[in-house]
Amino acid sequence: MYQVEFAQRAIEGFVQLLQHTIRGVNRKDEREIILDIRTNIRIRTLRSMLILFDRAGYQILLRARFNRWLLSIARSLMWHPTVKLEWRDPAPAGHRAAICTDDARLDRARLANGSKVIHLRYDYGPRLSLGEADFAMPYLMHAQLYVQYHADSILDQVRQNPKKIRILFAGNSNSDGYNSPIFHELFHLNTRHEILSFLDTRGFIRAIQNQAELDSIIHAGCRDRLVLIDTERFRILQDHWLDLVSRSDFFLCPPGLIMPMCHNAIEAIAVGTIPLINYPNWFLPRLTDGANCVAFSTLDELASGLERIFRMDADSIAALRRGVIQYYLRYLQPESFVQRLMDSPAQELSLHVLEEDVAVLRRVLSE
Repeated sequence: MYQVEFAQRAIEGFVQLLQHTIRGVNRKDEREIILDIRTNIRIRTLRSMLILFDRAGYQILLRARFNRWLLSIARSLMWHPTVKLEWRDPAPAGHRAAICTDDARLDRARLANGSKVIHLRYDYGPRLSLGEADFAMPYLMHAQLYVQYHADSILDQVRQNPKKIRILFAGNSNSDGYNSPIFHELFHLNTRHEILSFLDTRGFIRAIQNQAELDSIIHAGCRDRLVLIDTERFRILQDHWLDLVSRSDFFLCPPGLIMPMCHNAIEAIAVGTIPLINYPNWFLPRLTDGANCVAFSTLDELASGLERIFRMDADSIAALRRGVIQYYLRYLQPESFVQRLMDSPAQELSLHVLEEDVAVLRRVLSE
């Protein structure tokens, strides 16, 4: 059975590679960007790059080399139909905006005059210092929200939803997956499991078990406790996710599975829901307590933050929400970020990328 499944996946991968090789350029009026990636980066990292430049209106040419890495990403390319594979180094052309590469030996002769070189650096972390030619690639919402549900097109709409919940969290929190010792050892943070267990013992949580209970909360409201949806018991459909998050004033943003950054923090910020977060320094520029987040470092600070949120008046919440939306539009929205990148007067830039790999994160934090 396994051999049959493996053969089927391999065939599907070859078909995707063929389709992305022979398809024509889809955006004939837009400039192209070449992605020349030599490192076997995570599929999620590559997909974020594809979404970033695609949403900014660029035709993406992905430099292809027939190897195991390319086969591993082939099936994911079905979600990125505008990408074209190039099996040879593309010839210089005046309409090319940039080459984006992690090849340190790049020959500038491959580029036409006026094209930018964007050097990929897999060193994103809270200690990163950005110069004028340095840009921190934004961590994005979950890829499927862009490519399957086109949810970024409804952000303005859902930001207008009435806020019935004061604080929301929805997601897995089991001790097997979300209580790794790496968070204390490497990141010096409480884990997601620790955070939610603490809130539960302090009586801050109102747990939701099913859709009927959630519908009741959205109708009647809940402003004195944190509404918790344990997605291991009751799952929110992904195409309803942003609508739900947008109905809360605040979203608890504990760390993810192997690193602090988590898609749900970006999704909350995108819809104007204020993050209650213990890793504001992982955003570049960092989130600021009282301006675009409520930050905490310890469990006692978390409890104080919740009490502060429960006492907060409507004007204070509205001011925080405006700060959150402004941060998203400037630093996390793909279109505005790439515009700033391309508007830079520098011909050679560095794009600092967060690679979701423990070994890479250890190296970054040790430098």
